[in-house]
Amino acid sequence: MKKIFIFIILYSFISCLLAQNNDSISMQFTLLWQRETTGTTISADPLGNIYLANANTLYLYSAQGDILHTYTDLKYGNFYSIDSRNPMKIMVFSKDFMHLTLLNKQLSPLHSAWENMNDLNMLLPACVCSSYDNGMWIYDESSDKIIRYDNAARLTNETPLLSNILSEKFIPQLIAEKDSKLIACDSTCGFYIFNHLGTFIKSIPTQGITDFCVYNDNIIYIRDENLHIVNISTLWQQTVPLPLQGISRVRILPHAMAALHKDGRLLLYQWE
Repeated sequence: MKKIFIFIILYSFISCLLAQNNDSISMQFTLLWQRETTGTTISADPLGNIYLANANTLYLYSAQGDILHTYTDLKYGNFYSIDSRNPMKIMVFSKDFMHLTLLNKQLSPLHSAWENMNDLNMLLPACVCSSYDNGMWIYDESSDKIIRYDNAARLTNETPLLSNILSEKFIPQLIAEKDSKLIACDSTCGFYIFNHLGTFIKSIPTQGITDFCVYNDNIIYIRDENLHIVNISTLWQQTVPLPLQGISRVRILPHAMAALHKDGRLLLYQWE
């Protein structure tokens, strides 16, 4: 009888954990505005501004949907990614030309020691993100590492060889840092989590993801017309139906969600 009682307790506990680990929740979205665009890459800053890139032009939208500034650079090809974590120092990465441009809040270029990545001995820089103390992380496919530089372009930290962590080849398409954690995403292997020194912490196997954002302690991405929210610390997962089919990318703001539709529309939703 005692063994049966213990089994029932354990079964109930495990069932509760499983239920909590994949909850589907409802969230109320209200469309605040939408704009017809041809953008392909989106970002948002802590002030509520939204950044949209189309080829080699970057647009800065206010929280009310007005275009405040634009920036165009024809020398370095299409903009691959935008990191607006620091709205005073926006990172625009042109992958094809291995060039990184820093912009101020008016989208005017700033001088940077990182501009020419050849000076950093980078052979195949594939993705970049901002880091604490005005630093930067770069994933270099040739060295198979994610490497951190400070604002004077001095190497400070690096991850282990990514191929040594998993038997599969891990090639991040996007990286982001949040609250002393570095998150790298590969569409085949999922997410790798490192600490601010580059030490590997954990992996979150999720296939088919090429874009994500981080809000508070959560990784947020789209799959099957749903918003998936994964807590980095607890791995608790939630699924939220999107308010509109065809949304390809989102960035989360306090009580708002900027969304980029497959047809190019930029939308801002209030959520609660």
